[in-house]
Amino acid sequence: MDQSMKILHVINGVDAGGAQTLLEQLGANPDPAWELHLVVLLGPGALSERLEPHFASTTYLGLDRSSWRVDDLVRKVAEACREVDPDVIHSHLVQADLAVGLAPRPRRTTGKVTTVHTAGLSFGEPPRTRLLASGLGLLAHRFDAAVACTPRALQYMHGRGYPRSRTHVITNGVVVPPRQAESRRPATLVSLARWHPMKDFQTLLEAFREVVTDIPEARLVCAGFGVDKSNDELRKLINERRLEDAVSTLGPIDNVGTLLRAAKGLVISSRYGEALPMAGLEALALGTPVVTTDVGDTGELTVDRFQLVPAGNPGALAHAMTLLLTATQDAYEDLSSRSYLRLSANFDIRVTVERYDALYRSVRARRTGG
Repeated sequence: MDQSMKILHVINGVDAGGAQTLLEQLGANPDPAWELHLVVLLGPGALSERLEPHFASTTYLGLDRSSWRVDDLVRKVAEACREVDPDVIHSHLVQADLAVGLAPRPRRTTGKVTTVHTAGLSFGEPPRTRLLASGLGLLAHRFDAAVACTPRALQYMHGRGYPRSRTHVITNGVVVPPRQAESRRPATLVSLARWHPMKDFQTLLEAFREVVTDIPEARLVCAGFGVDKSNDELRKLINERRLEDAVSTLGPIDNVGTLLRAAKGLVISSRYGEALPMAGLEALALGTPVVTTDVGDTGELTVDRFQLVPAGNPGALAHAMTLLLTATQDAYEDLSSRSYLRLSANFDIRVTVERYDALYRSVRARRTGG
């Protein structure tokens, strides 16, 4: 029996995000039997150079982000799928799910899989995204399997009408590097988040203003799509709190590991929508503790009660960041070690790959009658 598997991933864009980071992890650490291909609805993005080497082919459809032409979207995705002729088509994010769900299968035996990367949407999302997401549960029967990346994401899917018989939980993972000796880190915190209402930069910056009042040498480095000096709204938030000298905005970066290694902690300030942020897993892999709001399953990134705080509460977030920055070296090294151990025990990419491979093969067997 042929054990090879041709997998086609379809995703909205490749500028930044947890779904894109998961694709990079799957592509860099594939099952030996996988032949991976990638279709991107938009054009090349900030992560293109990191993603492309891991795929046998990468196709950019160049669609207009603001277009409502669903017929055009479905037609172009269908053409790209026929060109690759995969065993399984695996979609990520709302627009890609819509296109793959509506597009005809290249063959009767072609399987369709989707992964849901969120635990909920809000009115902060664009109206079109909310409208499309509300209909995906009705479209889910056109997929052979729907994957939730966390238990909370699974609850969200069931609430949207995804068939329970076709839903699965496969937790995200990253490479677990060898543990490095811990050295004293500066009073620097990192935020790895794109510019979006769900990321709640207002609460982050309000909290950090309180931190700087108590710890004048504290610094916050923000990196992500839209988080740069050209963002007037973000710059206003920073200036209003007189944080110009304490906060840096880098935009999209490709040296996340370097940034995290040099920081005392990662801060996740999201108000809603998170399931299990890939940035948090990347931090734990380097022994960098995470302070996070309690959204989705972000609590899985913490090892001490103080690290998890209510969403939208600047005072609580500031208190947690201050505790992290003022921890003694012994206490910090213990926190770092336990963070790394949580990652290695629960979020190894090799386990994620094994589970996806088993799902792909199950889907193919059902489609082919094998």
